[in-house]
Amino acid sequence: MALVLAGSRGYAQGVWQAVTNLPSAFTDVRATTTDETGNVYLVGAFSGTLTLGNLTLTSVGGQDIFVAKWNSSGFVWAERAGGPGNDVATAVAVKGSSVCVGGTFAGATAGFGATTLTNAGPEATTDIFVARYVDAGSTPGLSWAQQAGGASNDELGAVAATATEVFAAGSFGGSARFGNQLLTTNGSTNPDIFITKLTTAGSSGSFVWTQSAGGMGIDTATGLALSGANVYVAGSFSGTGSFGPSQVFSAGNQDIYVARLTDAGSTSSFAWVQRAGGANDDLVTSLVVARGTGVYVAGSFASFAANFTGIILANNGNADLFVAKLNDISATAPVFSWAQRAGGTGFERATALAVNGNNVYVAGQFNSPLVGFGTTSVLTNYQAGFFDILVAKIEDLGPSNTFTWAQQAGSPQHDMPTGLAVSGAKVYVVGGATLPARFGNQQLSGFTGTTTAFLATLLDPAVVTATRGPGPEPGWGMYPNPAHHRVTLQLPAGATRATATLLDATGRVVRTQHLTPAAPGTAEMSLSGLPTGLYYVRVQQGALRTARPLRVE
Repeated sequence: MALVLAGSRGYAQGVWQAVTNLPSAFTDVRATTTDETGNVYLVGAFSGTLTLGNLTLTSVGGQDIFVAKWNSSGFVWAERAGGPGNDVATAVAVKGSSVCVGGTFAGATAGFGATTLTNAGPEATTDIFVARYVDAGSTPGLSWAQQAGGASNDELGAVAATATEVFAAGSFGGSARFGNQLLTTNGSTNPDIFITKLTTAGSSGSFVWTQSAGGMGIDTATGLALSGANVYVAGSFSGTGSFGPSQVFSAGNQDIYVARLTDAGSTSSFAWVQRAGGANDDLVTSLVVARGTGVYVAGSFASFAANFTGIILANNGNADLFVAKLNDISATAPVFSWAQRAGGTGFERATALAVNGNNVYVAGQFNSPLVGFGTTSVLTNYQAGFFDILVAKIEDLGPSNTFTWAQQAGSPQHDMPTGLAVSGAKVYVVGGATLPARFGNQQLSGFTGTTTAFLATLLDPAVVTATRGPGPEPGWGMYPNPAHHRVTLQLPAGATRATATLLDATGRVVRTQHLTPAAPGTAEMSLSGLPTGLYYVRVQQGALRTARPLRVE
């Protein structure tokens, strides 16, 4: 249940509009993006027969790759690729009519139209692929497909595209060939990072340059973005990480890195690298560059305290999610300009990120009984211990920022978003859910307990009311905060009775009080006898509910 909080500003809340499933024997949607006109593209893996509206795809191997285009009228086209093994598309980028897809294939070969890619290693290991499709509107056409890798497992984490180029990033083990260039890890059996550039010119793509980075530990690349000649990559590293002439050192297990390369056409070089994190595993899942110099990353941190160049995020449970921003305005490594966290007593993580103007959207999952997002929203898990879906919005106002709303979806079982894209006021979320699953007033139905892939649409009205003080207002409110012996609750206009429930940080109910508002629509709740600490006040008035964090001192 999403509980909206009234603070010193009022924010219009995101609303789930629609949800559709992608049925097959097995469907795993991994990523999504939009184009300039609002079309939505999805990629992933499936087995058996995948039904997308009036379109069907049939796998020929264990798991095959799918690429699909969707708009408000439904699915427009869909393509499959793959071979006898388990193959999956993990990333997609669209520029103009170019639809660039990346992923891995595990069989001896993988077919992309008339093109056959051959695995460089044993059949059970994964090589990476990058493929380019040309979207002709109602039909796609394969332009080319390329393979890279070696005898060990190679993974593709992200792709980015211009009108004439495709960039890919991921990890490789041992040695891996990218066209004519051979990369070798830094002397250990652990994977290193790769960043590669391909040209889309002609009927076949070709590798232009490839860079490696990392050290003796486990190193990954999970985010990639472009801004002019700048290529940004993000992921995790452990131990000492070498990025060209620069090195970073982890504070414990895996730490976060963000690096920038300069693309000089036929060559590239690392410009800088920045790190963040603490003593435990801290991971990046997504990277977005917006407005030229704004570099956003999202992920999770399990460290008790994660250091983002002097901004300390404190963990509230086992792992919390984070969203952070750097401003790349000089030749040297920038510091983080802000970092935000959200979480409860369990596990939370961000799985996808999208930015539209000053609006930063993050998708993730949570299994805490309650999850707070600043002083704006609280999400209540459908079934504590199981993962639900979350989507939250941060308003980036430069040096200051705040969560403006958070929404949830899911079922009493495990649910997970895997991709996020935005076009205008519409936020698109893809992932997997256990049936039946709720997305606000929308519901995915089917055989109870079965899992399905989904595409959901959330509308962000993006309406912000004028700043108000803590006095009477037409919505909900609460003051003072922090409080000592009592707190005043502002109820909606016309409310005659309400029930206030006080929960501690674990979600345990510690007090319930029936409220009868006194003019002008306020009621007091006693805090007498409560230990100091963080609480949540949940208020229900008829069918309306809200909640807000409260600190008792």
